[in-house]
Amino acid sequence: MEIKDLKKIGETKKCPYCKKSLEIIPKRKKKCVFCGEFIYVRTRPSDRKKVLVTDKGKEEIEKQWVIYLQIREEKELAFLYPKEYKKAEEELRKKWGTKPTFKDIKWIILQKQVLKYASEKQWGLYRNSKLEMYYIFKNENKNKEALEILFEVCYLDLNGADNVILINKKISSNKVIKKPGTDEFNLKEAFLAPAVVFWIQEIMDVFKLSDLEAKNLFLKVNKERSPYPYNFMPFSLEEAWKKLKQTLKQEVAKKQEMERIDVEEIGPIIEAIKKFVQKEDISNIYQVLNKFYEGYKSKKKIISHPERIKILLKDMLYSKNSRISGIGESFMMFLVKRDRENFGVILEDYIKYIKKNFEKFIESHLIGIIGKYDISLVEDLIPLLIEALKTDEEWNSRRFAAFNLGAIGTKKPELVKKAIPIMGYYVKNSKNDWLKDSCIDSLGMIAKGDKNLIIEYRSLIEKIAKTDKSPYSRKKAKAVLELL
Repeated sequence: MEIKDLKKIGETKKCPYCKKSLEIIPKRKKKCVFCGEFIYVRTRPSDRKKVLVTDKGKEEIEKQWVIYLQIREEKELAFLYPKEYKKAEEELRKKWGTKPTFKDIKWIILQKQVLKYASEKQWGLYRNSKLEMYYIFKNENKNKEALEILFEVCYLDLNGADNVILINKKISSNKVIKKPGTDEFNLKEAFLAPAVVFWIQEIMDVFKLSDLEAKNLFLKVNKERSPYPYNFMPFSLEEAWKKLKQTLKQEVAKKQEMERIDVEEIGPIIEAIKKFVQKEDISNIYQVLNKFYEGYKSKKKIISHPERIKILLKDMLYSKNSRISGIGESFMMFLVKRDRENFGVILEDYIKYIKKNFEKFIESHLIGIIGKYDISLVEDLIPLLIEALKTDEEWNSRRFAAFNLGAIGTKKPELVKKAIPIMGYYVKNSKNDWLKDSCIDSLGMIAKGDKNLIIEYRSLIEKIAKTDKSPYSRKKAKAVLELL
């Protein structure tokens, strides 16, 4: 099946029940003024149009989205790994005598990827491929196999799985390997992804596993499957389990604490965020803020306690902890979009701070986000961004400059025209895939504002989409071509 074959469901100007024309087209769930039935507003996957549907139509569109995502995933995998996809399909067809399913083809590709990445010491990519295997087991409700994969992922994460390639006894970061294993992992990069921890706890609850049972499985899996001899890993299995067990208990306690917070009681939510900011507890700040956002799902709801929120917001924005200030910036934009009258002054003061400390903010998406919201607030920073894109010594600063200019270009493409040739140059000549990919993405963002501004780069982008050695660059270039 192709995406175009999906049935067109819904109406654009009529009630989906009584078929009478509507003077005012609903933007969210609303009763029809004629028949009194509830009209639902959904995005149709086949053409991305907002349509009006019945209760039954709403369910049909949800099913279509599942099919749509499956089709997209299949096409994307075939596009990113054309040779591997074709070979896996041929192998399975020869073995079984029938056309293989996409899931089976994907599994074969993942198996070969983990072997390849292990041989190249690209442990970060190895870890990501393992996580893709988890999703397959999860979708098939194979919880035991899914849990085993997650235990593998956790052990790699706790050892700081990194991407390194052996070349004449050297790795890509130019560090010489002194001892197997230890020098190929970076404990400074060690972490436990909250989502992975949550999924582990979820499956443990299903099986009602005791701590001892979970520990034994964790040890058994990693002794048998560790891609590198576990006795050479910088973090031992016992240490890793101790850390994971501690984190699991913390997550359970956090979950219970979050459940006690009432989304309708904004005062306690503010106090909880304040407490976690003082403790620099990033995970809990996110979780309580999600409670706050949940309490303001309705755009009509007025934000209460604005003065108390302003004090909290300032503490977050000017925190010495960069992660807290980053969360504060997202919080600020949410508040300003909802209530500029109360919170606009904080944004204006923060923009003054950004302008005084431009170098500090160059490696951030914030300028572009503000520009998309109200370009007049940061228009005078565009020349600085273009200069950074052109001349900054740090490639990552140039990369973020491209992102910010691209974001501004979605709304005001004419203001970033001078940046386009620089982006085009990096797409064609940069040896750094991160910088090249950011410029491809940014050209795509500008194309959303005015595709005519980048039409001269179409042949270059087509070449990247067809022949670039990086599957990610090909994927990004393909997405830009779809906009042209």
